Amino acid sequence: MTVPCIDFAAPRELQGRKSILPIIAPHMSNAEDIESVAAYRPKVVPQSLFMSVRGLRLHVRHWQSAGPVRHHAVLLHGWMDSSVSFQFVVDQLGPGWSLHAPD
Repeated sequence: MTVPCIDFAAPRELQGRKSILPIIAPHMSNAEDIESVAAYRPKVVPQSLFMSVRGLRLHVRHWQSAGPVRHHAVLLHGWMDSSVSFQFVVDQLGPGWSLHAPD
């Protein structure tokens, strides 16, 4: 697998390289390591919801696991973060969760 380097936005030392992976992840020495990172698929696929609050359009990411909903939670991220960062947490929860994370 090759991670392409975009020439027009890359610093001079990276331009023309076929891959920037040795630079950004030098600890990954073989293709199996690279494939394990690139092949991650969410177990619970989120929905993007939009709502209007006081005239502002807000985005809320919603996850609902399999089975009847027994637990509800609102996930709040910090400054300069995104609701996508909760995907790994959501995937580790068992069935019966309904989660909302506003952006």
